[in-house]
Amino acid sequence: DVSNIYHVPLILNEQNILPIIQAHLDFPRFAGQALVPDLARWGNMAHLVDSLDSKIRIALVGKYCGLQDSYLSVIKALKHAAVEVERDLEIVWIEAGHLEDLKDDANDEAKEQHNTAWN
Repeated sequence: DVSNIYHVPLILNEQNILPIIQAHLDFPRFAGQALVPDLARWGNMAHLVDSLDSKIRIALVGKYCGLQDSYLSVIKALKHAAVEVERDLEIVWIEAGHLEDLKDDANDEAKEQHNTAWN
């Protein structure tokens, strides 16, 4: 278990995975060379993600908010942007249909969803 996904390369490096990958892929250019990755900046970023305490709230309007996989690339981009400004991302999902004008005969639930979405 890791606190965030960015720790995985650090752990794999600690477990000396690079020579195994190098041997398996048989890179002739690097034959006999011990490759030593510089993971200092990566490690700093991984630890930063663990320590983020200032939040940033971003509203994401979508048609299929229940299927967040549909927005995976947008979510990842927002997360990376949030880390860059040292903030912990909180996504507020807003169903696009709840922003549409209400019909005169709208029920109380529809009115509540509409008001909540606009707020």
